[in-house]
Amino acid sequence: MNIPKRGYCIVKLDKDGIGHWERFQREVLPLEKGEYALNYTMGNFSNINIGAESFFFEEGQAERYEKAAYGGLRIDGKGNSLLIGLYDSDKKEL
Repeated sequence: MNIPKRGYCIVKLDKDGIGHWERFQREVLPLEKGEYALNYTMGNFSNINIGAESFFFEEGQAERYEKAAYGGLRIDGKGNSLLIGLYDSDKKEL
């Protein structure tokens, strides 16, 4: 995929509140109804980084987070994301 090294990953939420990739674009706008723009940078080996790839937890708590299937994000108007929680496959917060 040939995309700019920086830009916005546009996602749209499904009926369960799970975000799905729609497209990449250079600017935060335009957005369609129900779409969200996540600031991204191209990392090593063509990985897309949205700023919420890591979650640090207290030593000895790894087992609690092993079942994580989803990450909850808060997104500001500039596309910056913050990981606010991890959720299991049933969408229950861990």
